[in-house]
Amino acid sequence: SIVDATTGKYLQKEDIQVPAVTHNERGSIIKVIQRPNTNGYTTRNVQKNQQATHKVKAVTCRSVACRRVTSQITGPCDLGKGPVHVVAPTWEDQQPLNFNIPLEHILNPHVIIFFEILDF
Repeated sequence: SIVDATTGKYLQKEDIQVPAVTHNERGSIIKVIQRPNTNGYTTRNVQKNQQATHKVKAVTCRSVACRRVTSQITGPCDLGKGPVHVVAPTWEDQQPLNFNIPLEHILNPHVIIFFEILDF
């Protein structure tokens, strides 16, 4: 993950129409339209366990361009077996991680690149 250290959020793309990681980067906007509850039906607010005064009229969903640089996933690597683990993991037959982002945007001193290594 690539994070903007000043905001604590994922790094925003300079141009949301240009994919940063894969060609199919998309986001979803889900909108719930409510109307007053006039015919006796009630819905429950699960968090507060209170009766709601509105019910759902419609739910819409639309696909939009993703505004942030999405995370990348690599293939598995061998971290060793038993009590001995490799300090520097390596990947065989792994394609390089490519980001379609200007270098000066990533090398900004306020940008943090996180690597998460999982051992299953």
